[in-house]
Amino acid sequence: AEAQAWQQAEVALEAAKAEKAHLQKTVDRLTAEVAQAKQAKPQAELQEAAAVQLQLSEVQQELQSARDACAAEAQRVRESQLQLQQMQGQLAEVTQLRAHVSELEAGLELAREAA
Repeated sequence: AEAQAWQQAEVALEAAKAEKAHLQKTVDRLTAEVAQAKQAKPQAELQEAAAVQLQLSEVQQELQSARDACAAEAQRVRESQLQLQQMQGQLAEVTQLRAHVSELEAGLELAREAA
């Protein structure tokens, strides 16, 4: 009977050891999952921050491109205005020359009639 009791105690001890090992594995797995979850949150936040930073950089590049395009267009407008002013000056000269030619033609006609 005593041997049987020792045998049952050994079986119970082995079962307890197996249960302890199983519970320790579960604790280790859950501890690892908690650690991973704690790391995942900052990692996800870092990834989100990096994505936002990338979007910000893209928007800044688009803004700079738009500014450059506006500056180029403003330069073209200034050049066009200058060209327009030059053309207006040339037109005024042509108008004066036409008036002068008309006067000369009229004077020539009078000189022919007088001759």
